[in-house]
Amino acid sequence: MSKRYKGWKTVKRKIVLTLEIDIDEIESESEDRREAYRFLSDEFKSEQDRLEREFKSQLRETMLDFRESLDKSLEIK
Repeated sequence: MSKRYKGWKTVKRKIVLTLEIDIDEIESESEDRREAYRFLSDEFKSEQDRLEREFKSQLRETMLDFRESLDKSLEIK
């Protein structure tokens, strides 16, 4: 769909994901820098998995919202 056609609607939705890792906890549980980096890497992997699930969920929700907007537009014509 090109913007050159007048009357076409653009629907936008922002998907926000938040990454949260407790650095203080990693520091307190680590005996040295190497172990701390390993714990941090593990936390990143865990957060990546969580964020992927959250993104998919928000994307499905967005798809339904866009379909609803399209349905409303099609009913008008």
